[in-house]
Amino acid sequence: MPERAAPRLLTRAQLRCYLGGLDWSAVSQRIANGRIPGPLWGLAPTDPAARWDRRAVDRALDAASSIPASIEDDARSLDRALGLI
Repeated sequence: MPERAAPRLLTRAQLRCYLGGLDWSAVSQRIANGRIPGPLWGLAPTDPAARWDRRAVDRALDAASSIPASIEDDARSLDRALGLI
């Protein structure tokens, strides 16, 4: 039997688990600060129908960890570190 695929859209509870079990006030604060994207479709984070795009959350986490978004960004970072640009 194949493994179940990870869902693309996360509920509020799934988002909290995905972020390491942060309590909702910590998640809410990060959303308000723009460190984590808000839910899709313009819904309020407290709306029961709110869903978060897992890939958008991953990109926000990558940016917070200084992980380049693309190979081109990574190459520019290396060039900068080597003093080439």
